[in-house]
Amino acid sequence: MVLRNAPAFCAVVALALAPAPKAKAELEDALVLGILGAIIAGAASQGAQGGQQATRSASAPQRPAISQAQLEQNRQVQTALNYFNYPVGAVDGAFGPATRNGIRNFESALGFSADGNLDDFERSFLLDSYRRAQTSAQVPPYSMIFAREGTQGLLRTYRNEQRGIPTPGVNAAALPATQPTPNAAPALPSFGAALGDTGPSVNSHCSQIQVLTTTNGGFTTMSMMSDPDFTLNEQFCLARTNAMAQASTAMASIAGLNDAQAVQQCDGLSEYMREDIESIANMTPAAVRTDVGRMVRNSGQSEAQLRTTGVVCLGVGYREDRADMALAAALVMVGIDEAAYGEVVAHHLREGFGTAASSERSGAWMERTLTSLESGANPAFLSNQSSERVALLRAAIAGGTSAPMGGGLPSFPAPATK
Repeated sequence: MVLRNAPAFCAVVALALAPAPKAKAELEDALVLGILGAIIAGAASQGAQGGQQATRSASAPQRPAISQAQLEQNRQVQTALNYFNYPVGAVDGAFGPATRNGIRNFESALGFSADGNLDDFERSFLLDSYRRAQTSAQVPPYSMIFAREGTQGLLRTYRNEQRGIPTPGVNAAALPATQPTPNAAPALPSFGAALGDTGPSVNSHCSQIQVLTTTNGGFTTMSMMSDPDFTLNEQFCLARTNAMAQASTAMASIAGLNDAQAVQQCDGLSEYMREDIESIANMTPAAVRTDVGRMVRNSGQSEAQLRTTGVVCLGVGYREDRADMALAAALVMVGIDEAAYGEVVAHHLREGFGTAASSERSGAWMERTLTSLESGANPAFLSNQSSERVALLRAAIAGGTSAPMGGGLPSFPAPATK
């Protein structure tokens, strides 16, 4: 892999050999400059490239008509994407914006390059998985995975098996032959002691919520809320999906950045933010915000660079099922006064994703976030539904009612006398 920030990397290596008192103080600066800075490298060249692309597009010849064979293959792809709950709409063989978006979501969730264009390996895996699901979804242990995690759970299981991760209760010799993953990323270097077990899986949690949402006929609204905790889970999983889409968009605008590089750099961020992640269950939101804000603002990075890092690493963290990585990214955003990202911290504390669970701290973070949004802070997720979403979240944390009713006798107007 080509080093995107060789000077910073060399600085980190040199610091590792320096005397401990000096190295510790300077290592933090080197990590931020090397890890956070690398993720936005090459962004300045995008304007010129965009102009060149526009010129090429204007003079490009018209594409020939799609063959019947290609149309049929496209329909198979659309059918499979719909089945695995990456909706593309009508199965018509035409790859419009909806289909491209479905492909990007599929690629992002499975760890492929989310460019909206299936290569031969991705297409083969998708179609083979669809054909396999038609039979294995009814056979243990896949039937239990299907009931618990839905069709996306099946797809992740097939992908894990392809990577050599066995499924309990399945004879590995009986699995269908699969191609090796092309261009596999090398093992990541160690930045020190591991964060350890980061708790329950966000991906598994949201897969279960998605199954229940589908069973219920759609997302919970204010008028139909009967389970406030489930409503909060739905909104968290919606935010997670939106965060992954935002990350894919941001990564596509950074010249030369691939998935493996993004994962490596964001892994360094989660290690760098270790102490802050550990502190959120014991400190007030204001104290955490002050500490993180001081650290990131002393990093030497501009606010725009830090925002790009936060957006990319939040989505990559959820895509890779790394709760600690996503939480580190959300804290970076809070540190630069993007108050709406406090919602992410609240959800992680509520469920124990990447940190110790604390209902008290979760409530404090959610209250702080909603108050900021009601006061005009920029929304982080689903901006077109901001006011309705804030009202729904506030009702959920209040126990399912938009406004508590006081005690006392009811009062009705007296009927008119005849």
